[in-house]
Parts: sequence; structure tokens; C-alpha cells
Amino acid sequence: MFVFTIPCTFFDKRKLNHVWFIIATCLCAITFPLSSILAQTPPYTILTTTDGAAPGVVVMAPIQNSNQIYLCAVDEEGELVFSAHTPARGFIFEPWGDDEFVFYNYSIRKWVTVDQNLTPTDTLGLSIIPETDYHDVHRFEDGSYMFVVSELVIMDLSSFGGVEDAEVIQPWLIHMDVEENILREWHGLDHIPVNVANNLSYQLVDYLHWNAFDIDSQGGLLMSFRNISTIARLNPIDWSVDWKLGGSGNDFQIDDPEWGGFLNQHDVNDIGGNRILLFDNSTSNGNQPGYSRVVEYEVDTVAMTATRGWSYSHPDEIYAPAQGSVERLENGNTLIAWGNAHAGQDVGTLVTEVNNQGEIVWEIQLGAYFTVYRARKIPLSEIEGCSDINALNYDSGVLVDDGSCYFGVDEDGDGMHTSVEKDEQMFDYMIDSPDIQADEWKVYPTSVTVADGDEAAIPTKLEEWYKDGRYTPYSDQDVIEENIKNSEMIFLEGYLWDEGGPKKAFNKAIQNSNKAAMSLSDLFCVERHKPHFLDLVKNKLDIVFANEQEALSLIDAKNFDEVISFSKQLGKLIVITRGEKGSIAIQKNEVVECDIKKDLKIIDLTGAGDLFAAGFLHGHVNNLSLKESLDKGTEMSSKIIQKIGARLN
Repeated sequence: MFVFTIPCTFFDKRKLNHVWFIIATCLCAITFPLSSILAQTPPYTILTTTDGAAPGVVVMAPIQNSNQIYLCAVDEEGELVFSAHTPARGFIFEPWGDDEFVFYNYSIRKWVTVDQNLTPTDTLGLSIIPETDYHDVHRFEDGSYMFVVSELVIMDLSSFGGVEDAEVIQPWLIHMDVEENILREWHGLDHIPVNVANNLSYQLVDYLHWNAFDIDSQGGLLMSFRNISTIARLNPIDWSVDWKLGGSGNDFQIDDPEWGGFLNQHDVNDIGGNRILLFDNSTSNGNQPGYSRVVEYEVDTVAMTATRGWSYSHPDEIYAPAQGSVERLENGNTLIAWGNAHAGQDVGTLVTEVNNQGEIVWEIQLGAYFTVYRARKIPLSEIEGCSDINALNYDSGVLVDDGSCYFGVDEDGDGMHTSVEKDEQMFDYMIDSPDIQADEWKVYPTSVTVADGDEAAIPTKLEEWYKDGRYTPYSDQDVIEENIKNSEMIFLEGYLWDEGGPKKAFNKAIQNSNKAAMSLSDLFCVERHKPHFLDLVKNKLDIVFANEQEALSLIDAKNFDEVISFSKQLGKLIVITRGEKGSIAIQKNEVVECDIKKDLKIIDLTGAGDLFAAGFLHGHVNNLSLKESLDKGTEMSSKIIQKIGARLN
């Protein structure tokens, strides 16, 4: 058991080569709703976990009352990997850009961005907006963002059965840049009349109650209005209303047997193919089943029909009068937060993941009285890494420290982190780190040295070599030129590159080769030797293998599109593995993708990258196409990850 000390109240779990490293922490199972003694984690029960759950962590902000509010993340095994107690009512907790997170601070009624320590870094729209709506916020790639303000308008509603001085709440949609300039705005009453609402007799009239939006595939804006049971689409050019689905202003013929449509919905998502997905609270008027569901509709804007597609109701016929969310995951599963359903004295709400057959593959239940407004699943890689600000590989966007920190100083200011002291730190990192894989012992290649006396030369552990001073790096003297020249291709590993002798060996091998391929090997290697690796990729190598994180780091890319653009400009063969997204080969303007193999029993990832490269190069030297070579690599790596060790036989 390894215990790490990191900022705030974090609970970190790592799964590496079949070993679970868990911070020793007591998860309180008892809540104290009105007590000054606050639990440090939200209590919950794991109901279901299966291999069918999508990889990643569910991020959410469970709320019990004004004292019991949390920001947390739970992985596919049901383990709590991050938890922070906060006095600020959160509602939504999600990544925001590269290094920040966003949640709604109900105490100040503002959207707030925070760093890894949950320290506020910005308050959105601070200078001009007194308060914002808590339901949703959206960030664009250029850093601009969109949110809603609940604007009060005094209106005479006496002709509609209301009062003369009614206070009408209209959504004021704002698109704002990073300098707090308003780029575009939309006022509900300018587009949707107040009399679409059913009951206007109150002094305070929330006639639409906006609660979610999403950008569709054409750039249009889908708006969810709970109080009129309507999804409205805003035109991407001028934000005029193109159509309304559901409610009294419905523009469609809805084909939804038994249900007839949706009522008082939450969340809305464009899922492609003219389909939208929403959480249907279904606050029943007596004409529908008395429970909630998630439902997708195929929207035909020519025939003006909306046809129900996939839908799901919980086997327990759960009813959520308020809140709730739904998200379609990359593997086709659907993640559902059941809002305030079941939130009572004994238990709290559920968060459920189901496959496309409607089978529950993952489910947890929160403790008494807890609700979850929204849950989203993100890759664990988006929130894990090194959280130590003093480390060379510090990442300000880390919530979960994975023990990967390493340290050093750039003494000469050349951007390099290579010195005797840093070498020692590297050795310590390898020797002591629990997450070192078997093939990572090659990071510092060594030659076998002769032991004392008459003993024969024997291999020794890296730790022993280092501690007794017998570490000897290889050099250009170890490269046999004739063998290199007689080879069709050489394959180099980034693990083996280092300053001095190893660098000379690499250069000698490349200079004498007919074609040179290289694997970047590890994110650690890329970060440590980035200028040198970049020079190799640009000027010396013919073929480069990398995973997605290594490629992004190499050129400091913000997204994968930048990696593709960079690779095209090189004019070389760049092969990148992307985990569950498969693999991709880029050669000049040709971009070829390959999916992963499904339904594999993954036992050990050791050697997966090496075997992928071997399979791809086998195809390449035999003049197979890029797609066929990717298939060969995928086939080989799929075989090795289903057995222990790095050898197939």
C-alpha cells in the first residue's frame, strides 16, 4: 500500500499491470446533515460494475444540503479517485480547457474556474454580470464561453390571467470572449412569447425555465426550456428560432407511442444523424407512465417529424421530479444521473450507465438525501498526472496525482534537463516508482560488466548497477556499421536515447541506415528530451511511432488536429496509437485510421507498443498499404495484451 501526500483531500487509485495502488483512507458511511462534523467523501454504494462500462471517470457534484456538497470523480470500477468537500453549492463540475475546471458557485451565483487545488482562477462575466444562471455553461475552442442570465422583466399579464406588474424571468443568453466583451446575446421574450406558458398567474413568472443547451453538428444551438416542455433550435447565423420540438409551440408530428412526447425535460445533446438525446423527467399529467426516462428522437426538418428512437427507463421505474442528465458515451453506452430521484431518508439518487441493449453495466447509489444535477464521464488522463509544482513534469490541470513526478534543474538554461544530478533522480524514479512497466527498465541502457574476481560476466539489476557504480552507457563503438548497412530498416527506441554515448550511437546508426524508424517510447522520454526528439523527427527519421499523449507533448499541441497538421507538413510516415480510439497513420496528405479490436480480455499491457510497431513494420516492408499495416500492428498488440509478459511465445 502506497500513501501519497497531495494538496486538498484527494483519494488516488492507480491500476497498473494488475496492481492496484490505493491511498489508505476511511470512507465515511454515515452522514451528519446538520452537524459541524463534515464527511470528507460523499457516501455511496456500488450497485453494479462490469467489463462493459466505458473507460473513464464519472465527474459530478453531489449535494445533500448546504453543508454536504462535494466535487468528485468515480472510475469504472466504482472507486472514488477524487473527492473534495466544498461549502459552495456546485451543481456542475467539469474540465474547462487544458488546466482548469469549472463549477457553479451558488454562494456568489457565478460560474467559477479553479485550478487543481480548487483555488479560483476566474469568475466568468464578473465585471458586467451581477449573477448568472446555474444550469449550464459552454466553452469554445478560442476560449470564449456562453452562459445564461435570468433577467427580470416587469410585464402586465392581466390579459393572460396574471397580475399587472408581474416579474417575468426570461433567459438572457450571452456569448462572451476572454476579455469580457459580449460577442452575441439573445433575449427569450424577443423570440418566444410569454403566453406559451400554461400558468401566468404568479407574481414571479419563470415562463420558460431554461436548463441546458448544446451545439449541434451544423453549429445551431439546442435550447431546453423545462416549463414549456420544449427543445428549441437557434439558427447559427442570427440565433433566430428555426423550430420548436414539444410543448404548445411544437412544430413537429411526434411519433412516441405510449408517451406521446416528453415533459419538463433536463439536458439535451446532439448525438449526430439528426438525433437528439434528452432526460425526460416526465412530470406526468396522467397521460404518461408515472416515471422518468431518457429518450432520443430522430428529427426530420423537411417532413417535420420527430420519431422516437432508443429510450430507457430504469427497471425500478424511477421518477425524478427535477434535475437529471444524460450523456451518450463513445462506446455507445449511455450515462444517466437520475436527478433528485429516490433522494430520501434512507438513500440518495442513482447514477447509471447502460449499454445500447438497455442493460445496466455500471451503477452507484448516493447516500441519504443526496442528489446529482449532472454527471459526465471523461478519460482519467484528463485529470491525472503530476501535481507537484516543483516537478519537471508538473501539470496544473491535475486532480489525481499518479505518482509520476520527477525533478531536476536546468542549470545552464538551455532547456535541457540532463545532468548527473538529474540522472540520479531518474534512477530513483525508476527504482522507487510503483508504476514502472517491465520494458521501462530500458530507459537507461547499460552494458553488462565483469564482476569481481574470476566470476563470469552476468546481468545485474539496474538498481545494483547504479548503486555500486557499474553503470556504463552504450556508445557509437557498439554500433556495427556493416550490419546496419545490410539491413532494409533499423528500428530505434526512445528509451535508449540519451546525451553522450547513446546520442552518438543513434546518429551513427541513422547515418548508415537505408531507412530509420523510431518509437518515442514514453511520455517521460519525450518531456525529458523534447528538443532532441523533435530534431530527430523533423530531420533524421523516416518513420515515427508514438502514442497520442507523446505526440501532443512533442509539439506542445492543444488538440489532435494540430498533430495531424504537423505530421502532414513533415511529409514522413507518422504512426500514432490512440488507445480506445484505435490508431492512425499519416503520410503527406494521406490519413488512414484503424479501429481497435473489440471484446478482448486485457490482462497485461506490457509490450503492446512494441508489438504494434513490429506488426506495422512487417506490413510496411512487405509493401502492404497503410491500412493493412495498421491492421497488422493492431492484430499483434491485441494478442500480447491478452497474456502476461512481453513475448508471444
